[in-house]
Amino acid sequence: RILTVQELERIRDYKYVSGTYTRLDDALTPFWNCVVKFVPLWVAPNLLTFSGLVLVAMVAAIILTLSPDLKSPLPGSLVIIFALTLFVYQTLDAIDGKQARRTKSSSPLGQLFDHGCDALILLFCLVVTAAALELGSSWKTLLIFFNSETCFFMAQWEEYHTGTLNWSNGWFGVTESQFVQIFGFLLTGLFSPKVWDVPLHKIIPTHFVEKSECDLMTFLIVCITCITASMFFSSIHRVASIESNSMPEAEIGDKVVGWKKGFIQVLPFAWHLVVSYLLTVGEGKKVFEEHTALQLLGTGIASTHIISHMIINHMAKRHVLLEDFTTPGLIAFTIAAVNLHCGILGLAGMNLFSPLQGMLLATVASWISYLRFIFYVVLDISEFLNIPCFRLPSIKVN
Repeated sequence: RILTVQELERIRDYKYVSGTYTRLDDALTPFWNCVVKFVPLWVAPNLLTFSGLVLVAMVAAIILTLSPDLKSPLPGSLVIIFALTLFVYQTLDAIDGKQARRTKSSSPLGQLFDHGCDALILLFCLVVTAAALELGSSWKTLLIFFNSETCFFMAQWEEYHTGTLNWSNGWFGVTESQFVQIFGFLLTGLFSPKVWDVPLHKIIPTHFVEKSECDLMTFLIVCITCITASMFFSSIHRVASIESNSMPEAEIGDKVVGWKKGFIQVLPFAWHLVVSYLLTVGEGKKVFEEHTALQLLGTGIASTHIISHMIINHMAKRHVLLEDFTTPGLIAFTIAAVNLHCGILGLAGMNLFSPLQGMLLATVASWISYLRFIFYVVLDISEFLNIPCFRLPSIKVN
């Protein structure tokens, strides 16, 4: 058992509090309300989300098989298919909560499962984005990854301290992000990745832009980075603002709240970003260039594991544990990074394995540890609450 009885009791009493909805969320609500009416009442909400995840994962696997280095040309039709599957997932993800209310099956297990699927979808989308745009192992790929992972982690960190999950800054959130990706995949599939190589001065004819050699792709990545920075500092601001007006004692539990005390909670994730970068330079550069997709899936799942711990910490109202700093994936990739840079550390000739072996071992360790963690967390909650994960609870009729 991963969770204690006390933590399971707190998860049982957990109440999800959403943040600000955007205008696009409000505009799409009638569509989602209409779609959910076509779902049979015997379908479990988690089954909807999981079906969308499997669909996206299958198409992503095909794409990454064809482009393991994320720079091999892909059939435009395949990229369009991925865009459509992402739209299907986005719709199923939006209606799973509505289906839960229709069937009176809302539970903390459903909320946790939804978060877990979102984290995996984010990982698949990031890797496929780099493959569709043929970015390879460039700095653009790393920046896209670091931006998205940081946004996801900070949203969970903020929820831990405020009790509210803010997916947006009021005008741009997860729904907008997903539709930007869908639109981008459609354009790429229809017109090839070269559509993003258009010089910016041909789109924005101003004196300043005319002097720049910036293309549309670089401009968009810079914009995304600015949005990420905005959401990052917004999360810190909201946590700092609520410190004086602390949450109810029942909501705090064993938490250590406040941005000053919570700074230590950011360290594992920050260290993960550092390690992820170190694995792409020096002797690891060649491995990263040849196996870009595999390495990003490995470091990405290590990040997802850290974020999942943050989600559980919030739902179980517990303080940060040592295991948050010692997830097997983070340890494995740290060892791989140290092994890679033995020369710089004054340990020349003490390499335990080759850069490729280190990356492969760390990736396998990360996936096994993450899947094991998620499996037993879901099993603990399912057994404690007596709620099946993929079917609705049986109803006894007198």
